[in-house]
Amino acid sequence: MKHYLLSQNLDDLIRHYISSKKLISSRELCSVIINDHSGPNDKFISGRPKLIVPVTIKLLSMEKEGFIIGITKDNNDCTFEIVGDMQDSNPENLVNKDEFQLTLF
Repeated sequence: MKHYLLSQNLDDLIRHYISSKKLISSRELCSVIINDHSGPNDKFISGRPKLIVPVTIKLLSMEKEGFIIGITKDNNDCTFEIVGDMQDSNPENLVNKDEFQLTLF
């Protein structure tokens, strides 16, 4: 099985694309990368693009950074709300992860 590692260009593409959105899903982002930027179109037997794995990992990383908040997460897709400025990594502009964790319980 091939593993699609996110290059710096793909990382920049993800950040740029979601900077103009309020909500984003892993599948939507994969479709954009595949259709608009000639991303790899290999699929799992389930029909999901193999690209969904590194894309979701990147989005989860952005969630930890406080740029986005997970809304739904399941085996088919993950949806996130964009809450931080992708161009500004100033910690004052990011979600306080301690406060967010407390709201989950």
